[in-house]
Amino acid sequence: MYFRFLTSAVILIACCAAASGGPLEFRVCVEPDNMPFSNARGEGFENRIAKVVAADLGRTLVLVPIAQHGPAFFRQTLGSGRCDALLAMPKGVDNVLVTAPYYKSGWVFVTRSDRKLDIESFDDTRLAALKVGVPVVGSGPDTPPLVALGKRGLIGGLTRYPISGVQGEPVGARLITDVREGRIDLAVVWGPAAGYFVAQDDGAMTLRFTPVADRGVSFRSSIGMAVAKRNTLLRDALNSALARSHNEIAEILAAYHVPVEP
Repeated sequence: MYFRFLTSAVILIACCAAASGGPLEFRVCVEPDNMPFSNARGEGFENRIAKVVAADLGRTLVLVPIAQHGPAFFRQTLGSGRCDALLAMPKGVDNVLVTAPYYKSGWVFVTRSDRKLDIESFDDTRLAALKVGVPVVGSGPDTPPLVALGKRGLIGGLTRYPISGVQGEPVGARLITDVREGRIDLAVVWGPAAGYFVAQDDGAMTLRFTPVADRGVSFRSSIGMAVAKRNTLLRDALNSALARSHNEIAEILAAYHVPVEP
């Protein structure tokens, strides 16, 4: 009943906008301080992609800053009508509709180039003697690298970097900084964050993709936009906009040094 009412309201707003000659808004909830993905000033690559898609739809982009915390996030954003779409949503997430992916990336190993470690597998025997940094969620399902290393009993030498609840530098920046300054030997980082911060070190760091999967855990994700569960009209419109904007989106990803797979 709620979503039927919400759909009717959206149609009514569209009719009023058309009558007045004003454009519809495209409201996107974004993390307010999570570079290189997004921030409240619209400087992240997800912000720029949202701007391209909004222009294709003929809508005015409105960024709604909201930090992602807890299981009620979808209800507080898409469910409440606070925003029309969420960015950076992996394929297969329940409770929402996810568009076709606009990029695919994965986890990467990051080391200092002068160390010449060239780690390419979680089965590399040198990992037991290295200081390894990984991002962690802290509750519920945890990050793929923590799971992979935990299955091998390599927990003792890990340095954990909480994804949320820490003010200041984004977790990707903290991991790359600590590798550069020698506090850890190796970081396992989500590719887009790693690519952006590694590029700022002018060749001092080496980035390599992890295996595609490890013992049943995937290390690659196809990323789309999410809309409310029953909002198939907007999902389909976004799919069309993403397809038409493919080249522009690819240029944005390249500008932010996002490592992508076909």
